[in-house]
Amino acid sequence: MKSILIRDTTRQEREEIVRQSLSWCGGGCENCSSCWLGGGKAEDIYQPYIDGEKEISEINQEYHRPATSTELSEGGVRQNRSSACQS
Repeated sequence: MKSILIRDTTRQEREEIVRQSLSWCGGGCENCSSCWLGGGKAEDIYQPYIDGEKEISEINQEYHRPATSTELSEGGVRQNRSSACQS
C-alpha cells in the first residue's frame, strides 16, 4: 500500500484518498452521524489534509478526542466545529 502521508502525495492524490475513503457509505455525510456530533460535512473535516496542513491521523485524533467542557453546549454538540451539515 502506498503511503498517504502529505510528503508522499500530491494534492490531487489526497483529494482522491479522501473521496475514496468517504465513499464506503455511499458518499456525502448522510447517515454518518457527523452532523449530530458537530463535525459538519464529512468532506470538510479532511480539508486540512487535502490542503497539506495536517495528516489524516492528526485530524482523526482531534475529532475523536473527548470534548472539553468549553466545547460542549447544553445539547452536547461541539461548538468549535462546523455545526451544520450542508449538502
